[in-house]
Amino acid sequence: MKKLLLIGALVIVAVALVAVTAACDPTGDEQGYFNNINNEIAKLYKTGTTEEYFGSVNGGESATFDVAIANKYDPATLTATAKNAKVSLKVTGSVDSAAMIENGYTVVGKLTISDITGTAEINFSAEEADISFNFVLAGEEDGILEEMILSDDTKLSEATEDGYTYKTTYSELQKADGFGIILSGPVNGKYQFQNDMGEQFIDSSNELVSGFFEYINVARNQYNISVNSNVMALSNEITVHTDRYSKQRLLFNGNSGSIIEITRPEDEDIYFDGIGKAVIRLKDPYGQYMTGKIDINGTEIEITDAQAGYALEKMPVEYCSDELLADTFEAYSYIDSYNISTEYDMSAVDDACSITADCDNTAVTISPYRIHEVYYYDKATNTAWIIVPEGAESVDYILEFNTMNAGSELEMFVNLTGDQSMNHSLYQLPERTNLDQSEKWLGGTDETYLQTVNLTDVEFAIRKYNDGKIYSVYVNFTLKGGEHFEIELR
Repeated sequence: MKKLLLIGALVIVAVALVAVTAACDPTGDEQGYFNNINNEIAKLYKTGTTEEYFGSVNGGESATFDVAIANKYDPATLTATAKNAKVSLKVTGSVDSAAMIENGYTVVGKLTISDITGTAEINFSAEEADISFNFVLAGEEDGILEEMILSDDTKLSEATEDGYTYKTTYSELQKADGFGIILSGPVNGKYQFQNDMGEQFIDSSNELVSGFFEYINVARNQYNISVNSNVMALSNEITVHTDRYSKQRLLFNGNSGSIIEITRPEDEDIYFDGIGKAVIRLKDPYGQYMTGKIDINGTEIEITDAQAGYALEKMPVEYCSDELLADTFEAYSYIDSYNISTEYDMSAVDDACSITADCDNTAVTISPYRIHEVYYYDKATNTAWIIVPEGAESVDYILEFNTMNAGSELEMFVNLTGDQSMNHSLYQLPERTNLDQSEKWLGGTDETYLQTVNLTDVEFAIRKYNDGKIYSVYVNFTLKGGEHFEIELR
């Protein structure tokens, strides 16, 4: 009996030893698994390699890996937590300022994971590092650079011996209209920041700068420096050529016809420092100055002194409302035009001849081809009033139907209501030619003709391009005073 008890005790001890041995066996079947669920911040590499690792750890063991942080993050702020495991993070290094930002990682320390139960999840978090852009001046400095990029709205530091420094983060560089640095400066249109030879105002030797341009928004004075994230580092240098700029030439559009008179010095371009030289007046149908209201880029101005008129005071973009800029800034990089219009009641002017145009295709836009030959044009109704000069029997008028966006399957049919005895012809001009657009385009006898119609023995020809698109249709009229008719293109 004693022998049996001894054998039983030995068996129990043997089983216990086997259990202990199995628990310490590094090749046991029990394993823990972990995932690095946000490796856009940091990755785990097998020690001494650049091979990313996530997977299993033998049961009861711990494992240590190299921690590589994405270069756009600050290693000093890196932390790691784990679910269903313990982690120990030790950051010992930093990221070289010359390291590339996009898709770049730098090993900055070690991470040890242990006590895994089930599937563990490692979470990294970190704050973004400052990315610095050092602006170095080249060329003659005359104060324009300081006005452009040293306003209170920027993050540029005070000038140093090396230039000006702009600090930001990767996320802050992500703008709605592209990847780039937004700088405040003078009102859009004051300067063109490149010279007549097309040399860049801002550039970088490593092709960091991919573009520099003004763009329109409600701030009215911002510029975008587009940068290439593939070559961007934590520390970058950009060269500013302060002598590569020119003043912006301004344009004037009288959109209501000759009722608006715009006077400025002859043979002189108007720039931002001479806008007061441009004066706007209103003329009645008989050539006399009158008072009234004008609209400049959405701002209403009242002319109370008919002879003095209104002298421009601001840049074109400054007359635009916030709502207008919100609708247009995505399409335009700057606004250099004064679009001037007015409203006038022509019902009492008996000797004016008028034309009202319509098209049932909403993609077709209608306008006078030479608006300065029209006394008054109402864009809302597409009606033009033309006054025959004293001593003349008739006057020519050209109406344009712009069909560029109307589609390639467009067919034109004309419905003309009014005095059919007038001399009129419908024609379409080739795109990008030097042909005088006051002449009728005769075309050829091949597929360039889409169709031919006749009105009072006048042949109407519309050209068809190789791609099937019709660009514009012009109607030429010879008008007599007091007549009115309507034309419809459908």
